[in-house]
Amino acid sequence: MTAHLCPHCKVYATFADKGPNLVASGAKHAIWMCHRCGGGVFALDDRITFPEVRSEAPEEYPQAVRDNFAEALRSLNGNNPKAAVIMARSALQAATREHAAKGDNLKQEIEYLADQHVIPVALKDWAHELRDGGNLVGHPEPGKAVEMADAEELMALAESLFEYLYVIPKQLERRRQRLSERLEEEE
Repeated sequence: MTAHLCPHCKVYATFADKGPNLVASGAKHAIWMCHRCGGGVFALDDRITFPEVRSEAPEEYPQAVRDNFAEALRSLNGNNPKAAVIMARSALQAATREHAAKGDNLKQEIEYLADQHVIPVALKDWAHELRDGGNLVGHPEPGKAVEMADAEELMALAESLFEYLYVIPKQLERRRQRLSERLEEEE
């Protein structure tokens, strides 16, 4: 069996087929167990389907934000928390610039977006947490370190911010388009 990225231990590992398997519509559904950590997954044919290991950012993100955040996801999946945080911070800076934030640095750009009511205060505070985490990686301090749990939290914070800035507006736009099309059909 080929190695797959384990969603539990975040390393490439081989998996044992724990059967019984189900074949439906020509596809093999299976339960596998990671040889490294013992975590279980569901597989469809030769691909892990649950829990999902994401490596791509949502299509709603602008390209620069999507590229940086996808690299952050791949870093997190590869058990590289510092790389994940620095790339999530890069995605944040790409987002501030996508929104034409003014300032000489990321701190000022975040403040600008909050002052212009592009982001609410809670998201401003979250953005600063991510900025601070990235700064800690870029400028290490004795006795302080970014660990995996920190990276996972900061990635979740970044994703919440990007959800607010990009995904929710696109969902609303698609909903309004569907409603408009429905109304046109009824006329």
